[in-house]
Amino acid sequence: VLYGMPGFGYIITATFLPVIARQALPGSNWPDLFWPMFGAALIPGSLLAARMPVQWDTRTLLALCYLVQAAGIALGIVFPTAVGFALGSILIGLPFTAITLFAMREARRLHGEHAAGLMGYATAAYGVGQIAGPLVAAISFHVVAPSIVEVLGSWPRVSTVAPEWLVVIVAFEVLSFASAIRLQRIALRTDAWFSVATSQLAGNAMSQVVPGGAAAGATLQLRMLSQSGADTATAISGFTAFSLLQTASILFLPVLT
Repeated sequence: VLYGMPGFGYIITATFLPVIARQALPGSNWPDLFWPMFGAALIPGSLLAARMPVQWDTRTLLALCYLVQAAGIALGIVFPTAVGFALGSILIGLPFTAITLFAMREARRLHGEHAAGLMGYATAAYGVGQIAGPLVAAISFHVVAPSIVEVLGSWPRVSTVAPEWLVVIVAFEVLSFASAIRLQRIALRTDAWFSVATSQLAGNAMSQVVPGGAAAGATLQLRMLSQSGADTATAISGFTAFSLLQTASILFLPVLT
């Protein structure tokens, strides 16, 4: 899974990079250069990875490589300009072969002389990720894309908000999530915060982007809590209490106005 997910994640951006760039930069010659930039970045990335000490933790190095590639993908989305796509192409390509090196090194560390089988499974997982990526992207284009387009379309309006009010908005949004997580911890009768926070954020994100979002988000949140060790019956009753409190708060809003 650790090696298969990068194949899934990078394939969409890397494969359709020129197409995405041409749509963002119509009439520009820059899109033809982004693939060569991606390829050129492989060379210093490979040399740098080969020179890193063997005793360094390979899982940490893999995590850093994934973060670099994620930053490269994000650059093209947040800054759809020639500079954004150029830097994004370099960041995606830089750790490309390094990921393979570190993944195979980790397989050898885990299984020693018998690592060939694990290496084969990891390579197969990477290939499956490359195949599944475009298929999931095609489905997401019809299911998730409308929500993403709506969010990105609203981005220019952010510039009309005074910076000090942006700080206030972000602060209240953080307080809102913190309060919701705290309330869920009370409803679930647990002192754990990480599992409650991550499941709440994931469920909220799911509910915003898929059809029947509320049900899908609640299902995802319940599944994550169950996998973290929470009692399913307690979680369901906690969700019910939490939903009732939310509904009561919404009904009470007209009184305040």
